[in-house]
Amino acid sequence: MSVSHTDSIDKIVDYFATITKVPFSYAGRTYEPTLLKVSESLANGYTCPSNCGACCQRFSLDYIEGEKERPGGLSSRNVEFDGRTVEIWSDMQADISDDRCQYLSQTDARCQVHGKHPFTCDFELVRVYMKTIRNFNQIGVGKFGRSWQLTRFDGGKGTSCDILPAKEKSVADSVRKLGRLKDWASHFGLVDTWLPEIIDYLESGRSQNGPLYLGGPEEDFYTPPAKYDVLERLKELIGESKHTRPEIMAILMAEYPDVPKEALATIMTDSKNPKYSKFDRQVVIVDGIWQFG
Repeated sequence: MSVSHTDSIDKIVDYFATITKVPFSYAGRTYEPTLLKVSESLANGYTCPSNCGACCQRFSLDYIEGEKERPGGLSSRNVEFDGRTVEIWSDMQADISDDRCQYLSQTDARCQVHGKHPFTCDFELVRVYMKTIRNFNQIGVGKFGRSWQLTRFDGGKGTSCDILPAKEKSVADSVRKLGRLKDWASHFGLVDTWLPEIIDYLESGRSQNGPLYLGGPEEDFYTPPAKYDVLERLKELIGESKHTRPEIMAILMAEYPDVPKEALATIMTDSKNPKYSKFDRQVVIVDGIWQFG
């Protein structure tokens, strides 16, 4: 599996979109502020074992002015953001023949610039989930949605990281990362964000009492009933015409952990049968890929 963003700025803009209070534009798209659910998992920690490196693929390594801890070999480049030109410093890794990051150790798959690693690496495993069926975005700590598809340094499939319960150290690390995100947002001219509220939520210990709802009262946050939600998400995935059944199952299991695996499998099987399908189009499988006929 290759990363979805070889230019890490595309991914960082998703972080901006999650925490912004004001609209902005990037790459021909306007991002509107929306409701935000901050999961209590944002206080969690995680492990990063050696000999994994599954997420250390070849993508741009990006820094902003003022980040003093940076490796060599960076070049200035300009990014167009919300009608402004923003300067960043990057190693695009364009001349690297391997699919792995050039700084991945070839002996134990450790990062050789850890402590100087770029923002997008530093922010893992903080995950953001943009609204699709739901009417809100979400931020928290969690494993990759398709971790089973990533290839480790040892050739095996699946990441080796594990999520750990919240501790004082993990809370402090999440706060540090959010502070770095705040610096990045400010550098891009995005200063009106939910980050002060999120940081206070973590530092005050309120994450122990449940999620934080921003942009409106909790009752304004709407998630459709699980089965309907799964059906709509399944429709989206089939409509992309690029996923196999195992891939779709992995995505659904990651996004709907409260829905039993057997129920998800039944929903998928029923979608192929015109007698039980809830879709208005027939599902066909071509070379293992699920799509609409």
